[in-house]
Amino acid sequence: MTRDKKVQTKLIRLGQILRIFMEKEKVSSAWLAEYFRTTPRTIQRDLLLLKESGFPLHEEKKGTYRLSRDLVKNMEVTVLIDNKVSHYFKRRKMFPTQEIKEERPDGSIIVTFRVGYHEAIRNILKSWIPNIIILEPEELKLSMIEDVQGWLKQQNIAG
Repeated sequence: MTRDKKVQTKLIRLGQILRIFMEKEKVSSAWLAEYFRTTPRTIQRDLLLLKESGFPLHEEKKGTYRLSRDLVKNMEVTVLIDNKVSHYFKRRKMFPTQEIKEERPDGSIIVTFRVGYHEAIRNILKSWIPNIIILEPEELKLSMIEDVQGWLKQQNIAG
């Protein structure tokens, strides 16, 4: 199969997966693999791609997924990226909806991400700590601070 044909097949499958989620409340990855006559690993990759693209997919229990019905949510996350790592964000998008809003004289940049829900961007942002500052929304910023404080507490208990 040619590369273009593989991409086309994948896009069709992703669209069909979304349609199935709109019709059913919960769907198992095993059922999807059987339905599309592919491997469970391929379906897991497809679901991860949809999730990273901002679709509010949640794993209810191992292998069973649910798509939140609030697809119309379109939240913007604004982040200040330190000049030490800003070149990475300039070179390639860390998230499909990434947009550089401002380049500052010191080399730092302000970036926005459009997400359907905060979880879509949370782990990506965590991987850039301490080189980022979440400017908006405040709710995400406070939630991330709480996560880091919990992690620090665990380190003190374990150490």
